[in-house]
Amino acid sequence: MHFKYKIKLNYKIVKDNILYFSIEDNEQFFLIELEKNGITFDKEIFQENIIDLNSVSFYIIKEFVSEKKEDPLEVKKENIIKADENFLTKFNKKIKENLIEIKNGNNIALITLLFVSFLYGIVHALGPGHGKSLAFSYFMATKSSYIKAFVISQVTAFIHIVGALILVLISIFIIESFFNSFVNDSIKLITKLSALFIMLLALYLLYKKFKNKSSSSPSCCSHHHEEKSTKKQDIFFVLTAGIIPCPGTVILFLYAFILKTYLAVILASIFISLGMGMVIFMSSFFSIKINKLTNNYQKVKNFIEIASPIFIFILGLLLFFNTNII
Repeated sequence: MHFKYKIKLNYKIVKDNILYFSIEDNEQFFLIELEKNGITFDKEIFQENIIDLNSVSFYIIKEFVSEKKEDPLEVKKENIIKADENFLTKFNKKIKENLIEIKNGNNIALITLLFVSFLYGIVHALGPGHGKSLAFSYFMATKSSYIKAFVISQVTAFIHIVGALILVLISIFIIESFFNSFVNDSIKLITKLSALFIMLLALYLLYKKFKNKSSSSPSCCSHHHEEKSTKKQDIFFVLTAGIIPCPGTVILFLYAFILKTYLAVILASIFISLGMGMVIFMSSFFSIKINKLTNNYQKVKNFIEIASPIFIFILGLLLFFNTNII
Protein backbone atom coordinates (compact mmCIF):
# COMPACT_ATOMS: atom_id res chain seq x y z
CA MET A 1 0.00 0.00 0.00
CA HIS A 2 1.07 3.56 -0.71
CA PHE A 3 -0.03 6.52 1.42
CA LYS A 4 0.35 10.08 0.13
CA TYR A 5 0.43 13.05 2.48
CA LYS A 6 0.36 16.76 1.76
CA ILE A 7 1.23 18.49 5.04
CA LYS A 8 0.40 22.17 5.58
CA LEU A 9 2.38 23.66 8.44
CA ASN A 10 1.65 26.98 10.09
CA TYR A 11 5.35 27.63 10.79
CA LYS A 12 7.58 30.49 9.81
CA ILE A 13 10.35 29.28 7.47
CA VAL A 14 13.53 30.55 9.19
CA LYS A 15 17.03 30.13 7.78
CA ASP A 16 19.30 27.57 9.55
CA ASN A 17 16.32 25.89 11.25
CA ILE A 18 15.46 22.24 10.65
CA LEU A 19 12.10 20.66 9.85
CA TYR A 20 11.93 17.07 11.06
CA PHE A 21 9.28 14.45 10.17
CA SER A 22 8.97 10.99 11.66
CA ILE A 23 6.43 8.22 10.97
CA GLU A 24 5.65 5.95 13.90
CA ASP A 25 3.43 2.88 14.14
CA ASN A 26 3.29 2.12 17.85
CA GLU A 27 1.04 -0.91 17.36
CA GLN A 28 3.44 -2.27 14.72
CA PHE A 29 0.70 -3.29 12.28
CA PHE A 30 2.75 -2.11 9.28
CA LEU A 31 6.35 -2.05 8.19
CA ILE A 32 6.40 1.63 7.10
CA GLU A 33 9.14 3.02 4.88
CA LEU A 34 9.52 6.46 3.36
CA GLU A 35 9.70 6.38 -0.42
CA LYS A 36 12.80 8.35 -1.43
CA ASN A 37 11.42 9.39 -4.83
CA GLY A 38 8.05 10.34 -3.36
CA ILE A 39 9.32 13.27 -1.28
CA THR A 40 8.97 16.63 -3.04
CA PHE A 41 10.20 20.00 -1.74
CA ASP A 42 11.55 23.37 -2.89
CA LYS A 43 15.32 22.87 -3.33
CA GLU A 44 15.96 26.61 -3.24
CA ILE A 45 14.69 26.75 0.35
CA PHE A 46 15.26 23.25 1.78
CA GLN A 47 18.09 20.76 1.83
CA GLU A 48 16.96 17.16 2.42
CA ASN A 49 18.67 14.88 4.91
CA ILE A 50 17.31 11.34 5.24
CA ILE A 51 17.79 10.14 8.81
CA ASP A 52 16.50 6.58 8.36
CA LEU A 53 13.70 4.67 6.61
CA ASN A 54 11.00 6.20 8.84
CA SER A 55 12.09 9.83 9.19
CA VAL A 56 13.37 12.76 7.19
CA SER A 57 14.69 16.21 8.00
CA PHE A 58 14.95 19.39 5.94
CA TYR A 59 17.66 21.95 6.60
CA ILE A 60 16.38 25.47 5.76
CA ILE A 61 19.00 27.22 3.60
CA LYS A 62 16.91 30.26 2.73
CA GLU A 63 14.21 32.22 4.56
CA PHE A 64 10.82 32.11 2.86
CA VAL A 65 8.22 34.89 2.92
CA SER A 66 4.95 34.24 1.13
CA GLU A 67 3.83 37.04 -1.18
CA LYS A 68 0.47 35.41 -1.89
CA LYS A 69 -2.51 37.11 -0.27
CA GLU A 70 -5.44 34.98 0.74
CA ASP A 71 -8.61 35.56 -1.25
CA PRO A 72 -11.47 36.02 1.28
CA LEU A 73 -13.91 34.29 -1.10
CA GLU A 74 -11.59 31.27 -1.48
CA VAL A 75 -11.10 31.09 2.30
CA LYS A 76 -14.89 31.22 2.80
CA LYS A 77 -15.43 28.51 0.17
CA GLU A 78 -12.76 26.30 1.77
CA ASN A 79 -14.37 26.74 5.19
CA ILE A 80 -17.79 25.72 3.78
CA ILE A 81 -16.25 22.61 2.18
CA LYS A 82 -14.47 21.73 5.46
CA ALA A 83 -17.73 22.20 7.38
CA ASP A 84 -19.49 19.87 4.94
CA GLU A 85 -16.71 17.27 5.32
CA ASN A 86 -16.80 17.52 9.13
CA PHE A 87 -20.56 17.11 9.10
CA LEU A 88 -20.18 14.07 6.82
CA THR A 89 -17.75 12.53 9.35
CA LYS A 90 -20.19 13.14 12.22
CA PHE A 91 -23.07 11.87 10.07
CA ASN A 92 -21.07 8.71 9.28
CA LYS A 93 -20.53 8.02 12.99
CA LYS A 94 -24.15 8.78 13.89
CA ILE A 95 -25.72 6.54 11.24
CA LYS A 96 -23.44 3.65 12.19
CA GLU A 97 -24.52 3.93 15.83
CA ASN A 98 -28.22 4.18 14.92
CA LEU A 99 -28.16 1.34 12.38
CA ILE A 100 -26.61 -0.98 14.99
CA GLU A 101 -29.36 0.05 17.45
CA ILE A 102 -32.03 -0.49 14.74
CA LYS A 103 -30.64 -3.95 14.02
CA ASN A 104 -31.08 -4.70 17.73
CA GLY A 105 -34.76 -3.65 17.52
CA ASN A 106 -34.59 -0.03 18.78
CA ASN A 107 -37.39 1.91 16.97
CA ILE A 108 -36.39 5.25 18.53
CA ALA A 109 -33.02 4.90 16.79
CA LEU A 110 -34.89 4.72 13.46
CA ILE A 111 -36.65 8.05 14.17
CA THR A 112 -33.30 9.59 15.14
CA LEU A 113 -31.69 8.24 11.96
CA LEU A 114 -34.44 9.74 9.77
CA PHE A 115 -34.13 13.14 11.49
CA VAL A 116 -30.32 13.14 11.16
CA SER A 117 -30.64 12.08 7.49
CA PHE A 118 -33.07 14.92 6.72
CA LEU A 119 -30.74 17.38 8.47
CA TYR A 120 -27.75 16.03 6.52
CA GLY A 121 -29.67 16.50 3.26
CA ILE A 122 -30.26 20.17 4.08
CA VAL A 123 -26.67 20.86 5.22
CA HIS A 124 -25.20 18.93 2.28
CA ALA A 125 -27.35 20.85 -0.24
CA LEU A 126 -26.39 24.20 1.35
CA GLY A 127 -22.74 23.53 0.45
CA PRO A 128 -21.14 24.66 -2.84
CA GLY A 129 -22.94 23.40 -5.95
CA HIS A 130 -25.62 20.69 -5.51
CA GLY A 131 -27.94 22.23 -8.10
CA LYS A 132 -29.04 25.42 -6.27
CA SER A 133 -27.47 27.89 -8.71
CA LEU A 134 -28.39 25.68 -11.65
CA ALA A 135 -32.04 25.42 -10.52
CA PHE A 136 -32.20 29.18 -9.86
CA SER A 137 -30.86 29.99 -13.35
CA TYR A 138 -33.02 27.32 -15.04
CA PHE A 139 -36.29 28.66 -13.61
CA MET A 140 -35.20 32.21 -14.42
CA ALA A 141 -34.86 31.16 -18.06
CA THR A 142 -38.11 29.15 -18.28
CA LYS A 143 -41.75 29.65 -17.31
CA SER A 144 -42.87 27.40 -14.48
CA SER A 145 -45.26 27.06 -11.55
CA TYR A 146 -44.32 26.60 -7.89
CA ILE A 147 -45.81 23.07 -7.85
CA LYS A 148 -43.81 22.08 -10.94
CA ALA A 149 -40.65 23.56 -9.40
CA PHE A 150 -41.27 21.60 -6.17
CA VAL A 151 -41.70 18.31 -8.09
CA ILE A 152 -38.60 18.95 -10.24
CA SER A 153 -36.53 19.87 -7.13
CA GLN A 154 -37.52 16.71 -5.26
CA VAL A 155 -37.02 14.43 -8.28
CA THR A 156 -33.58 16.02 -8.89
CA ALA A 157 -32.59 15.27 -5.28
CA PHE A 158 -33.99 11.72 -5.60
CA ILE A 159 -31.88 11.06 -8.75
CA HIS A 160 -28.88 12.27 -6.68
CA ILE A 161 -29.64 9.40 -4.26
CA VAL A 162 -30.29 6.79 -6.98
CA GLY A 163 -26.88 7.60 -8.50
CA ALA A 164 -25.22 6.69 -5.19
CA LEU A 165 -27.12 3.38 -5.01
CA ILE A 166 -26.13 2.41 -8.58
CA LEU A 167 -22.49 3.24 -7.82
CA VAL A 168 -22.46 1.06 -4.68
CA LEU A 169 -24.24 -1.82 -6.49
CA ILE A 170 -21.67 -1.73 -9.32
CA SER A 171 -18.82 -1.61 -6.80
CA ILE A 172 -20.10 -4.52 -4.68
CA PHE A 173 -21.76 -6.89 -7.17
CA ILE A 174 -19.84 -6.30 -10.42
CA ILE A 175 -16.36 -5.46 -9.09
CA GLU A 176 -17.18 -7.70 -6.06
CA SER A 177 -15.46 -5.35 -3.64
CA PHE A 178 -15.71 -1.76 -2.50
CA PHE A 179 -12.87 0.46 -3.64
CA ASN A 180 -12.84 4.06 -2.46
CA SER A 181 -10.69 5.00 -5.48
CA PHE A 182 -13.30 3.48 -7.84
CA VAL A 183 -16.09 5.55 -6.23
CA ASN A 184 -14.02 8.76 -6.25
CA ASP A 185 -12.94 8.32 -9.88
CA SER A 186 -16.50 7.42 -10.92
CA ILE A 187 -17.93 10.53 -9.22
CA LYS A 188 -15.31 12.70 -10.97
CA LEU A 189 -16.13 11.18 -14.36
CA ILE A 190 -19.90 11.54 -13.81
CA THR A 191 -19.35 15.16 -12.74
CA LYS A 192 -17.46 15.83 -15.99
CA LEU A 193 -20.31 14.33 -18.02
CA SER A 194 -22.86 16.30 -16.00
CA ALA A 195 -20.92 19.50 -16.73
CA LEU A 196 -21.05 18.77 -20.48
CA PHE A 197 -24.81 18.14 -20.30
CA ILE A 198 -25.29 21.39 -18.36
CA MET A 199 -23.52 23.31 -21.14
CA LEU A 200 -25.67 21.56 -23.79
CA LEU A 201 -28.81 22.49 -21.82
CA ALA A 202 -27.68 26.13 -21.71
CA LEU A 203 -27.07 26.20 -25.47
CA TYR A 204 -30.50 24.63 -26.10
CA LEU A 205 -32.23 27.25 -23.90
CA LEU A 206 -30.48 30.04 -25.79
CA TYR A 207 -31.40 28.47 -29.14
CA LYS A 208 -35.01 28.11 -28.01
CA LYS A 209 -35.15 31.74 -26.83
CA PHE A 210 -33.88 33.17 -30.13
CA LYS A 211 -36.03 30.76 -32.16
CA ASN A 212 -39.20 31.86 -30.33
CA LYS A 213 -38.20 35.49 -30.74
CA SER A 214 -37.85 35.17 -34.51
CA SER A 215 -41.01 33.02 -35.02
CA SER A 216 -44.49 34.39 -35.66
CA SER A 217 -47.44 34.31 -33.21
CA PRO A 218 -47.95 30.81 -31.73
CA SER A 219 -50.72 28.55 -33.04
CA CYS A 220 -52.56 25.70 -31.29
CA CYS A 221 -50.20 23.09 -32.76
CA SER A 222 -47.07 25.06 -31.88
CA HIS A 223 -48.33 25.46 -28.31
CA HIS A 224 -48.78 21.68 -28.01
CA HIS A 225 -45.29 21.13 -29.44
CA GLU A 226 -43.94 23.69 -26.95
CA GLU A 227 -45.44 21.74 -24.02
CA LYS A 228 -43.85 18.46 -25.21
CA SER A 229 -40.51 20.21 -25.71
CA THR A 230 -40.66 21.74 -22.21
CA LYS A 231 -41.37 18.31 -20.64
CA LYS A 232 -38.32 16.80 -22.38
CA GLN A 233 -36.30 19.84 -21.31
CA ASP A 234 -37.39 19.39 -17.66
CA ILE A 235 -36.46 15.68 -17.74
CA PHE A 236 -33.06 16.55 -19.20
CA PHE A 237 -32.55 19.15 -16.44
CA VAL A 238 -33.50 16.65 -13.70
CA LEU A 239 -31.06 14.02 -14.99
CA THR A 240 -28.31 16.57 -15.54
CA ALA A 241 -28.61 18.27 -12.13
CA GLY A 242 -29.16 15.06 -10.16
CA ILE A 243 -26.76 12.60 -11.82
CA ILE A 244 -23.83 13.28 -9.44
CA PRO A 245 -24.03 10.73 -6.55
CA CYS A 246 -24.39 11.88 -2.93
CA PRO A 247 -21.41 10.84 -0.70
CA GLY A 248 -23.56 10.58 2.43
CA THR A 249 -25.88 8.13 0.69
CA VAL A 250 -22.92 6.10 -0.59
CA ILE A 251 -21.97 5.58 3.07
CA LEU A 252 -25.59 4.68 3.94
CA PHE A 253 -25.90 2.03 1.23
CA LEU A 254 -22.56 0.51 2.22
CA TYR A 255 -23.81 0.11 5.79
CA ALA A 256 -27.00 -1.45 4.38
CA PHE A 257 -25.00 -4.30 2.83
CA ILE A 258 -22.70 -4.66 5.85
CA LEU A 259 -25.38 -4.57 8.60
CA LYS A 260 -28.30 -5.93 6.46
CA THR A 261 -30.52 -2.98 7.52
CA TYR A 262 -31.98 -2.40 4.04
CA LEU A 263 -35.37 -0.87 4.98
CA ALA A 264 -33.86 1.62 7.45
CA VAL A 265 -31.26 2.71 4.89
CA ILE A 266 -33.86 3.15 2.11
CA LEU A 267 -35.99 5.31 4.44
CA ALA A 268 -32.92 7.31 5.53
CA SER A 269 -31.87 7.92 1.90
CA ILE A 270 -35.40 9.16 1.10
CA PHE A 271 -35.16 11.62 4.00
CA ILE A 272 -31.75 12.83 2.72
CA SER A 273 -33.42 13.35 -0.65
CA LEU A 274 -36.29 15.33 0.94
CA GLY A 275 -33.84 17.59 2.80
CA MET A 276 -31.83 18.30 -0.34
CA GLY A 277 -34.99 18.80 -2.38
CA MET A 278 -36.25 21.45 0.06
CA VAL A 279 -33.07 23.53 -0.38
CA ILE A 280 -33.18 23.21 -4.19
CA PHE A 281 -36.88 24.16 -4.15
CA MET A 282 -36.22 27.30 -2.08
CA SER A 283 -33.72 28.40 -4.72
CA SER A 284 -36.28 27.62 -7.46
CA PHE A 285 -39.04 29.41 -5.52
CA PHE A 286 -37.12 32.70 -5.37
CA SER A 287 -36.23 32.33 -9.05
CA ILE A 288 -39.88 31.94 -10.12
CA LYS A 289 -40.85 34.84 -7.84
CA ILE A 290 -38.35 37.14 -9.57
CA ASN A 291 -39.45 35.82 -12.96
CA LYS A 292 -43.09 36.70 -12.23
CA LEU A 293 -42.14 40.17 -10.96
CA THR A 294 -40.36 40.96 -14.24
CA ASN A 295 -43.40 40.03 -16.40
CA ASN A 296 -44.40 43.69 -16.62
CA TYR A 297 -40.89 44.74 -17.66
CA GLN A 298 -40.31 43.10 -21.04
CA LYS A 299 -36.76 44.41 -21.54
CA VAL A 300 -35.67 43.14 -18.12
CA LYS A 301 -37.42 39.81 -18.77
CA ASN A 302 -35.68 39.41 -22.16
CA PHE A 303 -32.31 40.18 -20.54
CA ILE A 304 -32.90 37.60 -17.77
CA GLU A 305 -34.01 34.92 -20.25
CA ILE A 306 -30.78 35.41 -22.23
CA ALA A 307 -28.44 35.98 -19.25
CA SER A 308 -29.68 32.89 -17.34
CA PRO A 309 -28.64 30.30 -19.99
CA ILE A 310 -25.28 32.07 -20.32
CA PHE A 311 -24.83 31.76 -16.53
CA ILE A 312 -25.84 28.06 -16.72
CA PHE A 313 -23.18 27.54 -19.41
CA ILE A 314 -20.56 29.23 -17.18
CA LEU A 315 -21.60 26.97 -14.26
CA GLY A 316 -21.09 23.92 -16.47
CA LEU A 317 -17.73 25.21 -17.65
CA LEU A 318 -16.52 25.85 -14.08
CA LEU A 319 -17.76 22.42 -12.98
CA PHE A 320 -15.92 20.76 -15.88
CA PHE A 321 -12.54 22.43 -15.26
CA ASN A 322 -12.73 22.22 -11.46
CA THR A 323 -13.14 18.43 -11.59
CA ASN A 324 -9.78 16.70 -11.88
CA ILE A 325 -9.64 13.06 -12.97
CA ILE A 326 -6.50 11.47 -11.54
